[in-house]
Amino acid sequence: MEQFGLYATQSIDQPWQTIIAPNKETDLENFALFNRWLVVEERHNGLVNIRQIDWQTKQYKIVQFDEAVYIAWIDYDPEPDSEILRYGYSSLITPISVMQINMLTGQRELLKQQ
Repeated sequence: MEQFGLYATQSIDQPWQTIIAPNKETDLENFALFNRWLVVEERHNGLVNIRQIDWQTKQYKIVQFDEAVYIAWIDYDPEPDSEILRYGYSSLITPISVMQINMLTGQRELLKQQ
């Protein structure tokens, strides 16, 4: 199975830099760009992880979820200067929910639930 990586270049004439290399253990499914962070949606062992990576330090945090089995996805975030990440979440006991997390503090907030 083909795995995806994430790459960047300054222009089509310049060499590409690997931001996230393909990994046999983890599927890169989506990403969101912020001025301070790169946020990636990755699937590992069947579950989605949302990982927030600091562009400067390269350190990362994984968004924590309350249930052991769930689905999650990155939502649309139009403000690249924002510290807020919106994401979707659902589990067997949690209806489809739109959440947001402050990427500086880790504080989560429920915005909408079906």
